[in-house]
Amino acid sequence: MSVKLIKEPLTEEDVRRLEDFRNMLEEIIETVDLLLNPEALEGLAEAEKDAEEGRIRDWDESMKDSRGKVFL
Repeated sequence: MSVKLIKEPLTEEDVRRLEDFRNMLEEIIETVDLLLNPEALEGLAEAEKDAEEGRIRDWDESMKDSRGKVFL
């Protein structure tokens, strides 16, 4: 396999495409990490069950309840 050396600077479009590609690779790595973590998968399954059974709250409601509390 031959390697082609770039002799000209990258265009803004080239940089944007490389950033998009990097972001996609990071998302794939995060997904694989999640799939390899049994505890995370268990938590995800529990969260899905909670959502299906209506045991969820929206962001605004959670923020109203959290005023004055410190979350670490």
